[in-house]
Amino acid sequence: MLTLSPQLPKRGKNKYWYMYIVVPVSVLLLATVVFYWWKGLSDTPEAWLARANTYAANNEFGDALNAYLKSDQQQPNNPVTLTGIAQCYSKINQLQKAMSYTVDALHIKPDHIPALLLQSDLFRVLGDNHNALLIALQAIHIDPNTSDHYLKAASLYRLENDYTSAIAMYQKALSLDPNNVQAKGGLAQSEDLYERQASLERTWSENQGVYEPDQISTVPNFNQPQKPSSPSEETISPEDVGNR
Repeated sequence: MLTLSPQLPKRGKNKYWYMYIVVPVSVLLLATVVFYWWKGLSDTPEAWLARANTYAANNEFGDALNAYLKSDQQQPNNPVTLTGIAQCYSKINQLQKAMSYTVDALHIKPDHIPALLLQSDLFRVLGDNHNALLIALQAIHIDPNTSDHYLKAASLYRLENDYTSAIAMYQKALSLDPNNVQAKGGLAQSEDLYERQASLERTWSENQGVYEPDQISTVPNFNQPQKPSSPSEETISPEDVGNR
């Protein structure tokens, strides 16, 4: 009886042996290309700026500053980046550097509102309420339809004891944003302070000549601008801002 046995394949070289080399090498090359493509995208000025904004939003101002500086290094003279750098320096209490960067940003784009508002805040912190107010009013002139600008100007008028102008600013803010709680509270306080100021002035006027010469200096002078709260506070003007 004839018996058939299965035919085993002959051993020999795999004709596709080269695929064991070609495929891994191709994958490695593709991964390398993707890596450098991704790295190139993440190393652009726009990517560094976005990263800096994220850090700043999370109050990580040290990391934000480094990212803003990296973006500025790759793409100089961007007022958004310069204002971000100024904001970070102000948060770490390097006010002169912060002021310098706002000056740079406004030199490039004089109507850059964020730089104007930050510069106004810096002047106020440094005790120069006059320049702070001028810059706040400049922001209003550029963008007259934002209530926050009027609130900033109103608070500065109050620091100067000019309650009439403060009331006008609060009223304008409320005309733009009728439900603004800060504007309502500020208006009520300013109206109260105005009435107290007027009452004191009337009292002083009625009692002129009653005060002894050595008492005259104790009579309030409401036309005198408010001085910085501490004699150690530094007052600077835009012309005095040093180079970085």
